[in-house]
Amino acid sequence: MGSGLVSARDLEVEKVDFLYAGSPLSLAVGAVAALIMVVVHWQVVPGKWLLGWLGTFAVVLAGRAFLVLMYRRAAGRGAASGSAWLRRFRLASLAGGCSWGLGSLVLSQSGDPVYQAFVAFAMAGVSAGAITALATDRVATLYFVVPMLAPLSLGFLLKPETLAFALGSVVLIFLLFLAATSARIEGYLKENARLRLRAEAQQRLIQANEMRWRFALERSGLGMWDWEIDTGKVFYSPCWKKMLGFAEDYTDTSMGEWRSRVHPEDRDTVDRELKRHLQGETPFYETEHRISCRDGNHRWVLDRGQIIERTLEGVPRRMIGVHIDVTERKQAETELRIAATVFDAQEGIIITDGDETILRVNRAFTEMTGYASEEVIGKTPRVLKSGRHDANFYAAMWSSILHTGSWQGEIWNRRKSGDVYPEWLNITALRQGAGQVTRYVATLHDITERKAAEEAIRHLAFYDALTLLPNRRLLLDRLDHACLVGERSGRVGALLFIDLDRFKDLNDNFGHAVGDLLLQEVARRLRGSVRDLDTVARLGGDEFVVMLEDLGVDAAAAERPAADIASKILATLTAPYQLAGQLHQSTPSIGIILFQGQQVPTEEVLRRADLAMYRAKESGRRRFCFFDPSMQASADTRTVLREELRQGIGQDEFLLHYQPQVDGDGRLIGAEALIRWENPHRKLLAPNDFIPLAEESGLILPLGQWVLESVCAQLQAWSRHPEWAKLTLSINISPRQFRDADFIARILRVLEATGADPRRLNLELSESLLSQDPEATILRMEALKACGLRFSLDNYGTGHSALADLRNIPVDQLKLGHFFVRDLQTDPKVAAIARSVITLGNALGLEVVAAGVETEAQKLFLQAHSCQAFQGYLFSRPLTLEELGRSRLKVDP
Repeated sequence: MGSGLVSARDLEVEKVDFLYAGSPLSLAVGAVAALIMVVVHWQVVPGKWLLGWLGTFAVVLAGRAFLVLMYRRAAGRGAASGSAWLRRFRLASLAGGCSWGLGSLVLSQSGDPVYQAFVAFAMAGVSAGAITALATDRVATLYFVVPMLAPLSLGFLLKPETLAFALGSVVLIFLLFLAATSARIEGYLKENARLRLRAEAQQRLIQANEMRWRFALERSGLGMWDWEIDTGKVFYSPCWKKMLGFAEDYTDTSMGEWRSRVHPEDRDTVDRELKRHLQGETPFYETEHRISCRDGNHRWVLDRGQIIERTLEGVPRRMIGVHIDVTERKQAETELRIAATVFDAQEGIIITDGDETILRVNRAFTEMTGYASEEVIGKTPRVLKSGRHDANFYAAMWSSILHTGSWQGEIWNRRKSGDVYPEWLNITALRQGAGQVTRYVATLHDITERKAAEEAIRHLAFYDALTLLPNRRLLLDRLDHACLVGERSGRVGALLFIDLDRFKDLNDNFGHAVGDLLLQEVARRLRGSVRDLDTVARLGGDEFVVMLEDLGVDAAAAERPAADIASKILATLTAPYQLAGQLHQSTPSIGIILFQGQQVPTEEVLRRADLAMYRAKESGRRRFCFFDPSMQASADTRTVLREELRQGIGQDEFLLHYQPQVDGDGRLIGAEALIRWENPHRKLLAPNDFIPLAEESGLILPLGQWVLESVCAQLQAWSRHPEWAKLTLSINISPRQFRDADFIARILRVLEATGADPRRLNLELSESLLSQDPEATILRMEALKACGLRFSLDNYGTGHSALADLRNIPVDQLKLGHFFVRDLQTDPKVAAIARSVITLGNALGLEVVAAGVETEAQKLFLQAHSCQAFQGYLFSRPLTLEELGRSRLKVDP
C-alpha cells in the first residue's frame, strides 16, 4: 500500500474484521428474540415443536459463537487467511438463516391470523437487523435472509386464506427489496472502507518520504537548540557550545540566560519575530542577530526554529531550531557597503538584454556560482541550469514575467564546480516605456543555509539531540515497519532493551556533563556492535534500544544470534570509559524479546522487552534475559498488589507492631514501630512484602503519613502514664518520604495535632539517603532537630557512608544492623567491625543500639564492648500494643 492504492485483499480483511466484530451483539439479540417468540407462541403452537426448534436454534447459535471465538483467538488475521474466515462466516450465516426459516415454519402453525402476522413482521424485523449487521457482505446477507424468509413466504402463499396469501406476498416483496438493497449498502460500505484505507496508506507514504531526509544534516556543523517553553529550559548541542566558545560541560540552559547574550540592539527584533511565530503568524521563526560569545565578542548567527509540540489546548510547548554562524557573511556585506560599488548587494546580480544574453554580473554572483564575469558574459543564464526542473517549470516562470513583469521563487542552479544548490531568484523585466523588454535584472540569493536549517529541524523531530540516535518516535516507526515485513516474510526480529546500571549514581557524584559524555560513548559503542541494517535508538535517560532484523524464520534458532549480539554488547559496554580525564566503569542490563509479524502491538513489544530488562536487573545486573510469559504474570501480580495496597490505605487495613528496645539490665527504654498489612485477600503481610512496591508507586507517602500519625498518637497516649511517658518510639523514614517538599511541615502539623512530645520520636534514616545530596539532607535534619526530634542512622556500616560524614550528620543514635550481630561468634572480621562501630559511636557521644540480638552470647559480647541498648528476639518479637502492655519487660519508674 505504499503507493496509496487499496487492494482487494485489504478490503476483504476489513470486511471480515467488521463482520466478526459485530457478531457477538447480533447473536445475543437473536437469542433474546428467539426466546421471546417461543414464550409468545407457547399457548398456540405445540410445545414439542417449539422446543425442537429452540434446540436446533441453540446448536446453530453455539456454532456461530464458537466460530467468532476461534477467529478472535487466531494468531493472524491477515489477507492470506481472510478468504477462509469469510467462507466460514457465510456458511455460519446460511445455517443461522436456515434455523430462523425453520422457526418461521414452526411458529406460523398457530392457525391464528394475528399470530401469523406477528411472525411475519417479527421475521421481517430480524431480517432487517441482519442486513444491518451483515451489510458489508451481500453474500452473507442473502445467505441469512433468503433461507429465513423464503419458507415463510412460500408457506403463506400456499395457504388458501386471503390473509395468508397477502402476508406471503408482503414477505416475498420484502425479501426481494432486501436482496436489492443489500447490494447498494455493500457498495457504499466498501467505498467508505476503501477511502479510509487509502488515507492511511497515504499517511504512511508521507512518513516514508520524510525518513529519506533524516540523515542529511547529521554532521552539518549547525548549532542546534531545543527549548522547553513551559519550563524555560534550553538544550544546546556540542556544536552550538563550540560555536560560541563554551566547553562541553556548559550547563546554564535557561531561556533568560540565552536572551541576555543577544546584543541589546537586536533584542527587540528577536522578541518580535519570536512572538509572531509563537502566536502562529509565521510558519518559522527566523532572525539574524548578534550573540555574545564566552570571550565577550559578538558573532552574527542565523537563528531559525519552529514549534514542534503543543498542548491539547494548542499552547506552544516545545520549539527546536539551529544557529548558523553567518559572521563572515555579515562582514562581507559590510565590506560591500563600504566599497559602494555599482553592484552593492549581498545577492548575486545578473543583467541581460532582451534576448537574455548576459551583459553584466557582480562579484556576489561570481562568489556564489564560481563563474568569473568573462566566463558568462555573452552567454545566457541557461549556463546555470541544474536539470532539476522540467519545461513546465520554466514555461510558468516566463509566463509570469511576460504578464506581470516579474517572477520570484525558489530554484535549483548549478555552480561551475558542478554542485547543485538552492537559491531564491527574483527576475524583473525592464521595458522601453510600455513596449518592448530591453533588460532583465535577476537577483540570486543562496539559501543553502536556510534549507539546511529546515532539514535540521526535521532531523531534531526524529533523533535524540545528545547522541544523534533515533528517538522513541522513529524507533516505533521502524519497529512497525519491521513487524509488517515480518508478517509478510515470516522473518524473525529481536528487540534489546538496554538500561545502564546505577547511572543515577554517576550523575549525582560527577555531574550531568559527565553523564552526557557516558551516554554519547555508549551510543558510539552500540552503533559499532550491530549490523548496518539494525537500529540503535535512545528512548531517554539511560535507556537504549537495539532492534535486530532478519534473524531467520525459526524463532527458536533466532535466539542464538540475538544472544550473541547481546553478549557482544555486554562486553563492549562493560569496558572502562575515559570521561573528562577519569576512568569510569558502567555495566548494562539487557532485556530481549523476539518478534515475528504483528502478533502484538509494537508498544507491547517494547514493554515486554522492558520487563525482561528488569528481570535481568533483579538477577544481579550485568546480564541479559529473554522475555517469557511468567514475567507478564509477575507484572500483573504486582499491578494487582499495587491496587490492593492503594485500596488498603483508604480502608485502614494496616496496624503497627512494636519491637521493644532494652538497656543492659533488660529494662524497656523504647520500641521500634513496624507496620503490618491485614490484607483481606492474603495472609498478614510483613513490610518486605509491600514496602518496596509502595516506594516504587509513590504510595509510601500516604502510608508513611499513617505511621507517623499513629505513632504520635501513641506517644501522646503513653504520656498520660508515668511508667510509659519516658519511652521513645522509632519509625523508619524512606528516602522518598524524606525528600518530599512538604515533609518537615507535615511532621510539625502531626506533632501539633496530637500533642506528642517530639523528644520521644526517633526517625530512623538509611545510609543511602545521606549519600544523595548530603547538604540538603543535613539542613532538613537540623531543622527537625531544632524542634526536638531525634535521628537514628539505621544499619550503620552496610552502606557507603564515609567516617568523616559522622562529624556533620546530626544523628543521636547508631544502629548496628543484624547483618553484623548475626555473625559475631562465627566471623572475626565481622566482630572487629562491630567493635569498631560501637567504639566510634561512644567516642562521638552517640547512643549505639544493636538490632537482631537473638542469643545471650551475642548480648554478652556487645555489652562487653559498651553497647548501651539492644533489640531482637532474645528479648521479644514484635508485639501488638496489647501484647506489649502485658509483657514482662521492666519499665523505669
